[in-house]
Amino acid sequence: ISTKTSWSFRPLVEVYTVFVQAHGISYAGKRNPNIPLHTGYFGSIYRFKNGIFASADYSLTGDYAFDLANSIDQQTYHIVNAKVGFERDNFEVALWGKNLLNTTYVTRAFLNGTEWYGRAGDPITFGINVGFKF
Repeated sequence: ISTKTSWSFRPLVEVYTVFVQAHGISYAGKRNPNIPLHTGYFGSIYRFKNGIFASADYSLTGDYAFDLANSIDQQTYHIVNAKVGFERDNFEVALWGKNLLNTTYVTRAFLNGTEWYGRAGDPITFGINVGFKF
């Protein structure tokens, strides 16, 4: 068996100390939009001598605001992915699943007039990869 594991954690607290728009609105003390308070990752892959492999990873995205006023935000969310397969020389076949917890989250949002619009994150997804290397 061979294994490879990687991880990261990045805390980030960024607020405006002085920021006044032309309209006289102050955003001092507000968080910079679209920057999570923290992010984290943990992933591992196991490869067996017979060509079978399995991997899984977990990612954490801390809450973040969508606008300067911090009036609407995305709460902290977690994503889990996994993949199992077989590889040999120049060939690979694998089954995979993404967002296995079927986490509901928004990747981006914006205000248009008085209505908020956003892009939903990808739902639980499954697939098969078949690859050849030349």
